Amino acid sequence: MSSSFRFIPALHGFRAVAAMEVLMFHWTQLFPGFNTWLAAYHVPGHPWLNPSWLYAMGWEGVVLFFVLSGYLLTSQWQGRPLTPQTVGHFYLRRAMRIYPAVWLQLVVLLVLAWVLPQVFVALSWPDALLNAVLWVNLPPIFAPLLNDVWWTLPVELLFYLFLPVLLGLKRRMGLGFVAVLVLAITFGWRWAIMARYAGQDLSSSLTVLDALPGVLAVFGAGCAAAMLQHRVLPQYSKPLLVLSMLALVALQALLVSQIETYWQGGWLLGIWNSLLALSLAGIVVAVCRDTQGILQRALSARPMVWLGNLSFGIYLWHFPVMKGLQKLWPQTTISVTASWACCW
Repeated sequence: MSSSFRFIPALHGFRAVAAMEVLMFHWTQLFPGFNTWLAAYHVPGHPWLNPSWLYAMGWEGVVLFFVLSGYLLTSQWQGRPLTPQTVGHFYLRRAMRIYPAVWLQLVVLLVLAWVLPQVFVALSWPDALLNAVLWVNLPPIFAPLLNDVWWTLPVELLFYLFLPVLLGLKRRMGLGFVAVLVLAITFGWRWAIMARYAGQDLSSSLTVLDALPGVLAVFGAGCAAAMLQHRVLPQYSKPLLVLSMLALVALQALLVSQIETYWQGGWLLGIWNSLLALSLAGIVVAVCRDTQGILQRALSARPMVWLGNLSFGIYLWHFPVMKGLQKLWPQTTISVTASWACCW
């Protein structure tokens, strides 16, 4: 990739944060003992004053992962020509980033399903093949997932596929044109899905709602941050960080206050993910531009960089490991101490 892109340890720290958010979210779903105890300290009438809210919102780590993908990959393309050779090399590198880890996990989980059929679910050979190429949650064949967290991988792969197209359009038509196009695709898709499943709980259709067209603006926020970051002078990084953090907190409060109706559809479900992505992109740019900032130093610490390097593995493996523990020792799901121990 472009030699002009410098290594920023804090970005690995952001990856660590995203992976741990998702891990904590799934832990509270599968081992709710600790979270149930924590919810007892909820202040009645104030849904945002619930300590368990911190874990319940962990699914936002996926949004952070998508923003980071847009930011990192677009940064690496800055000043680099779009040719068949460079694009082909990009596709090969991205495929090698995803598929070998998936294939290893596929083999391990299929062997475990043969050895422990009461714990792990086996797949038919056609479904296993579709999982191997990550043709899951994609028409016309919707194969069952061997690992539930794999639903995000086709979204990532399709973004990789279309990123050179978006970059080419930006170079020819300008950032404004691409931004309008991305927003139109995102909001058009989300409103079409909400209309298609009107009257239903849309959380059950999340993989359709959050297919690539429906989260293209999330990736786009990261792409735009990479393209515009040079305009943020270091002295403006702290104000940008404060504004982005305030926006993030306000969005959390808005979502929590509307959570009873959120999954029924409406304007908030249509735009909330994109607004969240904008606030996260602002935080990423502010931290990266403030080389002496406290957050950059914290995210650049060795433990955070180490976790960031392991983030993809953590993301892939935490869910099947937790599912296995849940089925082998179901009593841990209700015990406060046991559920906490299973998280770590």
